[in-house]
Amino acid sequence: MNTLSLNIGLSVGNVETATEMLDPLTALHAIGDHLPSTQVKEWHIRVHPITGELTLVVRLATRIAGPNTLAPCIHDLCLALRQDCISGKLAVRSEEIHEFLTGPKAADYGGAFDATYWLAVTCDNAPQSTGVTLANLYAGRTLAGWTLGTARRDSEPMVLWFEHDNGTGGNCYLEFTGSQVELVDADGTVELPKPVITMLRQAGVFVGPDFE
Repeated sequence: MNTLSLNIGLSVGNVETATEMLDPLTALHAIGDHLPSTQVKEWHIRVHPITGELTLVVRLATRIAGPNTLAPCIHDLCLALRQDCISGKLAVRSEEIHEFLTGPKAADYGGAFDATYWLAVTCDNAPQSTGVTLANLYAGRTLAGWTLGTARRDSEPMVLWFEHDNGTGGNCYLEFTGSQVELVDADGTVELPKPVITMLRQAGVFVGPDFE
């Protein structure tokens, strides 16, 4: 299976003038209707830091293997959801990632994928108090084949380890900032895996956008 990631704005029409919001569950059902042999693996609602728009970010497993098949499906999805366009990334093994901006009004938004506006498929920050965050972290967490656990609890920075079922992984480092816990460094992979970011944020850790 290939991996397809999408950003779908939840404002119907232009974000500055929209008076109607799209139900994210409606969008998820429409994805199943318009993208054949595709399964939702992970989704979150994020607030876009540039436009302020609520955005559905979703990761899918799909048998779609190329832009020629994908483009008309995304165009039809836009029509079904009354969206001007949808941006996304299609990852096919041993091929370069295909980045796209597709829809009936894509030209109004530059006509091409813009990394500046891309939101990773992970949840937004919702920091919790240090005590709650530490309790969440000590319990251990798993998501999408990744496991997150504590290595050194009483050191500063605090050290966590993360590992995938395939054996890859590394460490990340947390500091106590006021009443919160913040991710300050990570190693082991080229970039911090999105499921690890999600687990940290869900536990209450503040994870800056640079780690995405």
